[in-house]
Amino acid sequence: MEQTETKTTKDSINQTLTQTNTAITKLFDTVDTIDRKFYGRRMKFFIWGCILVLMVAPLLDELLGVKQDRITYFSTLVFLIFVLTIVLAFVGAWRDDTGNWTWHRAKSRLQTYYETSKDQLQTTKTNSQDENLYKLGQYLFFGGVAWKAFQNLSVFVRKPIESLFSTRLTSLRNFERFTAHYYWVALALGVAVIAYLYNKNPQIVERIKNELRQLFGWGSDDTKYKVEVVKISQNTNTDLVINPKRTEHVAATISSSNSVLFTDFVKAIENWNPRQADYEYEYQDRLYRHLRKHLPDASIEMEYPIGENYLGSRGRADIVVNDTILIEMKRDSSAGAIQRAKGQIAQYSEIWKDKGPVILLLCDYDFEKARLAFTPTMNDLAQLKRPAFTIVARAKGENLPLTAHLQ
Repeated sequence: MEQTETKTTKDSINQTLTQTNTAITKLFDTVDTIDRKFYGRRMKFFIWGCILVLMVAPLLDELLGVKQDRITYFSTLVFLIFVLTIVLAFVGAWRDDTGNWTWHRAKSRLQTYYETSKDQLQTTKTNSQDENLYKLGQYLFFGGVAWKAFQNLSVFVRKPIESLFSTRLTSLRNFERFTAHYYWVALALGVAVIAYLYNKNPQIVERIKNELRQLFGWGSDDTKYKVEVVKISQNTNTDLVINPKRTEHVAATISSSNSVLFTDFVKAIENWNPRQADYEYEYQDRLYRHLRKHLPDASIEMEYPIGENYLGSRGRADIVVNDTILIEMKRDSSAGAIQRAKGQIAQYSEIWKDKGPVILLLCDYDFEKARLAFTPTMNDLAQLKRPAFTIVARAKGENLPLTAHLQ
C-alpha cells in the first residue's frame, strides 16, 4: 500500500514537472514570435519607449487633463511588456535545438558577452581622448534616460504589489528615491561632454545626426560598410567548399564579390584560430567575439530569427553579419548530422536568397570529407542562384601554431 502511494506521488510530481516544462516552452515560443517583430530594432524601440514614458505620456496627461495619469499608466504597461519580452527572448535564445537549457551553455554565452565587453574596453586604449569622451557622453546621456525610465517601471510594479499584499517594498522605494534625486546628473554630464566636444569641433553634430539615423533606422551612409546586400558572382570554376588556410581558396572566394564587407569577413575567418571545443555553441560564441573584434564597423547578431512559422521554415541563424551574411555552424560530422546540415542550408538559402550569401561554417571536420559531402549541395544551390559556401574553419585534429591567437 505504501509503495503504491509512493509511486503515485512520484508519477504526480513527474506529470507536474512535464506540464510545467511544456508551459515554459510554450511561453518562450510565444515570446520568440513577438521578439521577431522587434529584432534588429530593439534599441530603437527601447529609446522610443523611454521617451514615451518619461516625456510624451506625462505631457499628454497634463495637457488633456487625464485623471489618474492613465496615459502614463498604460504607456508604462506597454513598456514593461516590451522589456519583459526582450529579456525572456534573450534568455530563450540560449536553448539548444531541442528547446533545453544547460548551465554550461548559459555560462559560455555570459562569458562571451563579458569577453566582448573587455575587447571593447581594450579599444579605448588606442582611441583618441575625444573619441573616448564622445562615447562616455553617449553612455551617460542614454544611461540617464534609461535609468529614469526604469524608475517608472519600478513604481508601476511596486504599487499594485504593496496594495495586494499590504507590504512595503523598501528596496524599490529606495531605488526610486535615489533615481529621482540623481538621474539628472548623468543626463547633465552627458550633455556637458557633448557640448565640450562641440565647442572643440562643431562637425560632431553631423556624427550625432548620422548615429541617430542609424539608431532609429532612418539610414546613413557614413559607415565603412554601407547598407547593402552582398552580391556573389557565381563561377563554375570556383570551389564552394573552402579551406581558409589555403591562400588560393581565400583569394578565389574574395574575388567572387566586390563587397568590402565580404572581403573583410573572409579575411576575418582566415585569421580565426579557435581552440578545441566540445560543443558547437562554444565555437559559435568564440566566432561572435572574433567577428565583433575584427569587424567593429559591422553589425554582428547571434540567434538571428529567419523564416515564418506558417511556412514551416522558422528558425534562428547562428550569426548574421550586417543583415546580409548568414552563418550556420556545425561541429558534428556524423552521416546523419551531415544530411541534416544539407537540408538546413538548403532551407536557409531559400529564405535568404535575396539578402546575401549563406555560409556553412564547419569545425572539427576533415576537409576532404567535407569537400566530398558538401560540394554537390553547394553546386546545386549555385544552379538555383542561391549564393552559398561551405568553409572548414577548423580542420579535424588541426594543431595550431604556438604563436596563434587562440580564442
